[in-house]
Amino acid sequence: MMTSKQILIVDDEPALAMGLAEVLRQSNQQYQVSVVHSGEEALERLHRSPQDLLITDLCMSGINGMELIRWVRDSYPHMPTILTTAKEGDAVAQKARSAGAWGFIAKPFDLQLLFETVDNVLHSPRAEGSTAWPSCQIDGRTATRSSPTPLAGPAASQPDPRARQ
Repeated sequence: MMTSKQILIVDDEPALAMGLAEVLRQSNQQYQVSVVHSGEEALERLHRSPQDLLITDLCMSGINGMELIRWVRDSYPHMPTILTTAKEGDAVAQKARSAGAWGFIAKPFDLQLLFETVDNVLHSPRAEGSTAWPSCQIDGRTATRSSPTPLAGPAASQPDPRARQ
């Protein structure tokens, strides 16, 4: 029997966040998906209930997606994160990797890529407690820490975003 996977979606656009949550729930009955609308709400939720996966938007007021990913990487190193954004390009993907994101998906979402990325990240050895970093096939390319595709593990330590002045 498979155990359910707890997924937290963080996006300041309520309709988008709820739509993403619904498609993920429909794609896999084992996904228990929750939604919050700010980095601050995400920190509160994660303190109460660690998740199996965090999917966060980049551009939010207050604690943004990169700051949230850094905090998760430092506080919950086995919890994978996926960054979503309407901003495309290698620079954003590289910053996501440096922050500790395990995946990067551009908006608007390619649902097949979203499902594959979520599934691959949730079932990677690292997410299941191994010290190995994830590797998966997406569009015929292998996504690993050293490849140019946006799946990666943690980088240098970053301060808690709540400690900003």
